[in-house]
Amino acid sequence: IAIACRPKLLIADEPTTALDVTIQAQIIDLVKRLQQELGMAVIWITHDLGVIARLAQWINVMYAGSIVERGPIGRIFKSPAHPYTIGLLGSLPGLDVTSDQDLHYVEGAPPDMIRLPAGCPFRPRCAYRTEQCALAKPELTEVESDHLAACWNLEQVQRQQSV
Repeated sequence: IAIACRPKLLIADEPTTALDVTIQAQIIDLVKRLQQELGMAVIWITHDLGVIARLAQWINVMYAGSIVERGPIGRIFKSPAHPYTIGLLGSLPGLDVTSDQDLHYVEGAPPDMIRLPAGCPFRPRCAYRTEQCALAKPELTEVESDHLAACWNLEQVQRQQSV
């Protein structure tokens, strides 16, 4: 029904959630084929970074309803700049993880969206938080060409990531 009128844009909100990998692959292939045939753009909304890595050219990472990082998919996967993005990517199991190893996870709990904290909404969960984080919400700032992140402590985060 969503493509009956041949839209220029399809918003696919969690189209593969709770599907087994075989059906997931079929849905992805179908949408990609329809995208080519109809010449439409697709916005994929998902928590599955593995799906996004195969499909997207650009990514917007969101936390508490705001974009916290934006840029080309390869650059963000290779050099994430926002602490939340770093946590998300760190929680993906790698091929070298053994069954007795714990996966990394983002500490704390998501915020109450009705009572968002003042300042940066990721602050209560962030290892890089400072007093400034409590005072104001950071704007998207250029990390490098076409790569933006919203964090008051980007330099500190990047130094830590390069170690």
